[in-house]
Amino acid sequence: MTGAGVPSAARAAVLVEPGRIEMRDIQVPGPDPTEGLLAVEGSGVCGADWAAYNGALSWLRGRSVILGHEVVGSIARLGAVAARRWGVREGDRVVVEEPIPCGTCADCLAGSYHWCHVGLRFGATAVDEAPLLGGYADYMHLPAQALVHRISHGIPVEEAVLFIPIANGLHWVHSVGAARPGSTVIIHGVGQHALGCVIAAREVGAGRVIVIGTATDGGRLKIAERLGADDTLTIDDDLVARVKDLTGRRMGDVVINAAPSARALETSIDLVARRGTVVNAGESEDRASISLQQLIRKEVVLKGVAGRPHDAVRAAIRVIESGRHPLDLLSTDRFTLDQTELAIQTVGRVDVASDPLHVTVTAGGAE
Repeated sequence: MTGAGVPSAARAAVLVEPGRIEMRDIQVPGPDPTEGLLAVEGSGVCGADWAAYNGALSWLRGRSVILGHEVVGSIARLGAVAARRWGVREGDRVVVEEPIPCGTCADCLAGSYHWCHVGLRFGATAVDEAPLLGGYADYMHLPAQALVHRISHGIPVEEAVLFIPIANGLHWVHSVGAARPGSTVIIHGVGQHALGCVIAAREVGAGRVIVIGTATDGGRLKIAERLGADDTLTIDDDLVARVKDLTGRRMGDVVINAAPSARALETSIDLVARRGTVVNAGESEDRASISLQQLIRKEVVLKGVAGRPHDAVRAAIRVIESGRHPLDLLSTDRFTLDQTELAIQTVGRVDVASDPLHVTVTAGGAE
């Protein structure tokens, strides 16, 4: 095991209580043949980071945590066992999946390791339980069960950290929604995950891609068009009539609800074709009123999704590396590690006049 030049302590932005982040020096774990250490280059800021910061996640209260789980960086130190398991070498640039699965619970054994509640998670583990398990630091510990994937050094950090929304899009549209070449794909929402679905729909050769936003989403709807959407509508439109007109009354073969709205889910049932699939990724405190008659008469498949499997992450990396899509359109804001708190507030739109879409915190550990 080499890794010369690794510091004894890493700088990290630690959430110490709701609404307060402190910069701290945290000891770097010592060498271990089964583990590694990542020199963090950057981490995307997720809406879950904002929820943790503002105290909305009750299970995080009272715990000091390094947030950040959309992480890219270079392997700074690597044990021999870990090198064989992950198939990487020191100096390789990688992205790191959020879960650190146990590998033995019922969810892991069923292939749903992203639901593992026995193992740890990057960006959601108390520092007194395990240090440096978050992306808002210049170094991040890679435990033996970490899941890493190589990515080209030539990809801008703001695009590399998009692997999660793009992987979600590929999984939701293709694997779960079963979209195929020629399919009509309808997407509710214009956030980063919804726009990842636009990219995914184009990747599978969809015949028509329709994106639905609100009247205030004009800028994001234009981005959707540049990413490949054929049509953009707003919820103020007569959506059923418009989609009938656009599809020759066929409606959507696959409808993705990526909006945090129960009403959007209800509308998805109205817009899906007979024997079509509705994929719901949107969370809402409101209860949706779904017509059982429509589900039966249309023979609709309704599936909920949360996260993505490892093969979708690998596919997302190939999409990012291909250069086929203008991914720079998704990256709206960039902050340094010292500005982590401001970056999270930007995602939460605290005193922000702009419309942040995807925010990146750069640590510079690999620069």
